[in-house]
Amino acid sequence: MNSSKKTFTQSVSYVKFKKQTQDTFDFSVLVCSAVPVLKRNIILFEKGVINEITKADYYQPKGDISSEKQKNINTDLKRRAQGYKNKLCKYTLLSNFSFFESFIYEIISELISFHGGIDELINKSKCRTLKNINSDDSSVEKTDDD
Repeated sequence: MNSSKKTFTQSVSYVKFKKQTQDTFDFSVLVCSAVPVLKRNIILFEKGVINEITKADYYQPKGDISSEKQKNINTDLKRRAQGYKNKLCKYTLLSNFSFFESFIYEIISELISFHGGIDELINKSKCRTLKNINSDDSSVEKTDDD
């Protein structure tokens, strides 16, 4: 007996959707690691265990940061970190839903292109429908019993 497996080629839009979704979850993992480290560093800074907090890549104030300014920054960061898990869940869900919407649109476009474009798809559908309407095949006829 010949056992052959069917293999399916993943569409371009599915591969893109899968990557976008994975990137979103990878970013979530990063945030879930970074926020607790930031909170811990703020506590260590406030206790005097460390002399400075690692500067952010973006959104950093210009110039020297006085201890008072750093205290205000820390207070603001603590406020922003509150409820970050819920916000992260919400933004991850919204992002992935948006990626899914885009995927649906793109997969339909791929399907239409696969069938030769919109005009060709309509023409083939019309021909197939007319063929069934004009068919002598009794299985496609509607009877009074239906």
